[in-house]
Amino acid sequence: MRRSVRSPYTIDLGQLHFSLQYNNWPIGYVESTNDNITIHSGENAIQFFGELQSISSESYNALSTVIQNFLTGQTSKIEVLAGPNATSYPLLAAGIVGLSLNVHMPPFSEQLIASLIFKSMSLIPSTNTRNVMLSASITIKINSPLGQQSPLNIQMMNMSVFLLYENDSVGMLSVYQAPVKQL
Repeated sequence: MRRSVRSPYTIDLGQLHFSLQYNNWPIGYVESTNDNITIHSGENAIQFFGELQSISSESYNALSTVIQNFLTGQTSKIEVLAGPNATSYPLLAAGIVGLSLNVHMPPFSEQLIASLIFKSMSLIPSTNTRNVMLSASITIKINSPLGQQSPLNIQMMNMSVFLLYENDSVGMLSVYQAPVKQL
C-alpha cells in the first residue's frame, strides 16, 4: 500500500506503525516498509505493508464484513489509528497518539471468479437414501484481490448450492472439504 502525504516541513518520523479498525473493532495493522521515514517539503509517498487479523469474534465479524464489502462492490470506511508506538521516536509518538485517519477502502473492481469450467461430472444416485454421490473435475479461475504479485493459495473448498429444475427446488448440492489442485 502506498500513501501520499503533503508536508510544508522536512521531518524524520522513524518507522511508522498504525492499527486498523472497522466499526471500532481491530482488524489489523500497517507499518512503513522503511525503518526511518523522512518526509520533505511538498508531496511524499510512504510505502506500507500490513496484516489483517482477527483477535476476537467481534473483530472476526468486522473483518469478514470488510472483505465481503470489498468482494461485493461496496466501500468500507477503515479507521487508521496511531497508538503509543505509532513511530519509533518516543517523543513524536507521544504527540501523535490518538491521531485518526479515515480511509475509504474501495471495492474490488473485477469479478472474483473469472471463469468456472466443468470438465467432467458424474452423479451416482443411491438406491436406499436420498443422497447422491458426485464426482467432478472443475477448473476455476480466480482473480486475486491482492493483485498478480499476491497469488491465492486455496487448498480446500466447501460449497452448498440449491438445485433447481424449471425454477423449482429439487434439492441441495453440498460439497465439504473437497481438495483443490493448483494449476
